[in-house]
Formats: sequence, C-alpha cells, structure tokens
Amino acid sequence: MEALYHQTNKLVEETQSFFARLERSMKQDAESLEEEIQTRIDIITKNCEKLDIMAYKDPVARMQTSKSRIDQLKHDNKRLQSALSMLQHKRRKRELEAQETEELLHRKFKPLREDTTIFIDHSLQHQNSLQRANRNLDDLISVGSGVLENLKEQRMTLKGAHKKMMDLANTLGLSNTTMRLIENRVKEDKWILLGGMFLTMLIIFLFILYVKV
Repeated sequence: MEALYHQTNKLVEETQSFFARLERSMKQDAESLEEEIQTRIDIITKNCEKLDIMAYKDPVARMQTSKSRIDQLKHDNKRLQSALSMLQHKRRKRELEAQETEELLHRKFKPLREDTTIFIDHSLQHQNSLQRANRNLDDLISVGSGVLENLKEQRMTLKGAHKKMMDLANTLGLSNTTMRLIENRVKEDKWILLGGMFLTMLIIFLFILYVKV
C-alpha cells in the first residue's frame, strides 16, 4: 500500500507541472497535452480506488490515517480535473472567437445582396420622409406661433379699446343700456378671439399626431 500511495502522490505532483506547459502551448500541442493530463488523472483515480480497498485491510489504529491520506489524494485529483476542464473551455472559447472573427472578415468584403440593397433604399426613403415631415411641422409651428402672437396682440388691443370706450362712455354720460351693449360686443369679440386661438392649437395638435402616426 505504501508503494502505491507514494507512486500516486508523485504522479499528482508531476501532473501539476503539465499545466504550465499547457497554458503556453499552441493548439496541436495543447490537445496532446490535454490527453496526457487526462490519462494521468484517470490513473490517479484508479489508484485511489485500489488504495481505498487496501485501507480497509489495515489495522483499526492505522485505518483512519490511511483514509485521510487517500482523501487528500482524491481532493488533489479533483483539483487537477477542474483545472483541466477550465483550460479546455478557455481554449475552445478562443478558437471559437478566432473562427467567428475570420468568418466576419470574409463576409465583410462580400457585395451587398439585392434584398439588403432594397432594405437600405427603403430606410433612406423613410428617413427622407421623416425629414420632410419635420420641416413641414417646423413651418406649421412657426405659422401657428405667428397666428397666436397676432391673436394675443389683438386681445391686448381689444382690452385697451374696451377700457377707452368705457372711459369715453363715462365721460359722455351714456346710458346703462348703451354701456351693456358695448360690453356685450366686447365679450363677443373676446370669445371669437379665444375660439380662433383654440382652433389654431387644435390644428397644430392634429397635424403633430398625424405625423407621428
């Protein structure tokens, strides 16, 4: 049992040294080294199974010590297997990335297919339509702003005219009936002004909604 234990322990230490070579190796060398490491790991696994059987034949006083030493070998062997799996995964990932890069470079210089060209033309037409719609919207907003500004000025003018008429009426001593008629006319003009402002805003809103749709 002692001879097999020391042989297996030495095999673990030798196998650990293979990983430094594996990390520096190229693809073909890496594959052969991975096979060599896996073969050694399999041998260690079989040796540990044999050692387990031998440990049960030891005297009770030595059995626990033997089991602890074998468990340590198993633990080291699992670490070797995990390290090998990780390096294999990293190598395959690098190879896949290199393959995808190579394929991308080859596709990059191929002429555009007809359906791709049609899609690009359609996208350009759609972009031009959006640009024209945006320009039309800007023009409409500019016109609407001008209309609102004019309506605002008219409202201020009506306010000033109303005040002047009231002052003039008071000065001339007009009757209450005449004063109410004047006020009603001013109110009608005010509602006409507000209606015009609302209609202008509604037209702008509907146009913006139509463009977005």
